[in-house]
Amino acid sequence: IADQIKAAGVEPPSRRVSASSAYRLGAALEAIYGLLRIKHEPPMTRFVAAQMATDHYFDISASIDLLGYQPIEVDASGKPIRSPR
Repeated sequence: IADQIKAAGVEPPSRRVSASSAYRLGAALEAIYGLLRIKHEPPMTRFVAAQMATDHYFDISASIDLLGYQPIEVDASGKPIRSPR
């Protein structure tokens, strides 16, 4: 992700927040937003903290086998290396 952020011309974050701290912050913000009856979702929630702290892997083999999907390869900046066949 840091390479993609740099490619966009933005300096990546230099500090880290632990998953447990982010989760507690999300819980606190959810409570504050609820107490103040703020209609929109807070910028950090327990769900967002949990998702950001978890590695996600997706198996696309069924899309390739059943639908003939050909993934587009990209470089670190997100630019296509080659076009799909």
